[in-house]
Amino acid sequence: MKTDKDFKEEFENWSSEDQKTNAVLLDGKLQALATNSAIFKSDPDAPEVAFYNDGPALRSAHKWVNRFKKENHTLTGVLRYYDPRVKFLAEDYASLSYCTDDSKAFSKETKSGKVLTEGPSMESQVLYITGMKKGANGVWKTNSLTGERGRCTT
Repeated sequence: MKTDKDFKEEFENWSSEDQKTNAVLLDGKLQALATNSAIFKSDPDAPEVAFYNDGPALRSAHKWVNRFKKENHTLTGVLRYYDPRVKFLAEDYASLSYCTDDSKAFSKETKSGKVLTEGPSMESQVLYITGMKKGANGVWKTNSLTGERGRCTT
């Protein structure tokens, strides 16, 4: 997956002693990394996006990456992921919720390098709730994802 030297992703407490829970956490982390990788590539159809997303989440990821592409933006700064929680709803279906803090993460114009900053606010904290289904290949794919700004605290 493609990254950028000006962008860092920090995953806090993103592991578990339980193997099944740990597998969901790992694939949830890789889903976030895959989406950001596609932003750096400016490619909504990057294969890693479809590898970790399916259904409505895949359509949402395509739209998100395409927005960056159309605006000629990329990411810069530090994006923190924290407070992950896994709940198994069936043998092959789980809910992963987590918070992000994007108070130090910004969009950056790809051509000029200008960083588009806004000051930190409660809107910088986002609660994500995902639905993840385990595929035949063992990968927990995100098939639903919602985010709500201001629902988490640091």
